[in-house]
Amino acid sequence: MVESLEALKERQKADGTSLGIIVPRDILDCSIEKRPESKRAEWMRRERARLAQERLFGDPVKPLDFPEVEFTVKWACQSDQCPTHTMHLLHWGLHELYRRLQSDPDRNSKVIEKMQSELDEGNRDVFLFLGNFRGVMYNFGLMDSYSPPKRKDPDQFSLFS
Repeated sequence: MVESLEALKERQKADGTSLGIIVPRDILDCSIEKRPESKRAEWMRRERARLAQERLFGDPVKPLDFPEVEFTVKWACQSDQCPTHTMHLLHWGLHELYRRLQSDPDRNSKVIEKMQSELDEGNRDVFLFLGNFRGVMYNFGLMDSYSPPKRKDPDQFSLFS
């Protein structure tokens, strides 16, 4: 657990830390961005390579749909000196919800509403999981989030105690 992305980057430089949890001070915005069509060709190339790998045991590998959008979260760390951060949230549940609502004309607004509900620090204890990317070890991405309802009893177990 660290208080800021900057602190996580310092730990990465000092001891190679590649994963961290940050409790944001504020979630400022949630949005959906359409991925450019140019990304589809690269995705398909990697997907064909993944599917071409044979398995010795178990079921054959299932194809994955191209993720048409990226879910973006703008947030602020606990540190007042820290700038705000805008990152793509890699969250399987959001991608699956977006895929399931494919024929719904209100799909974007429903998914953003779900994001805002899950990341509502007024009603939830929000934890952001950040990790390095394999090809860019010095850069951190927003890998997932965990946001249980706020504890009614402040003396109840906490990750900070």
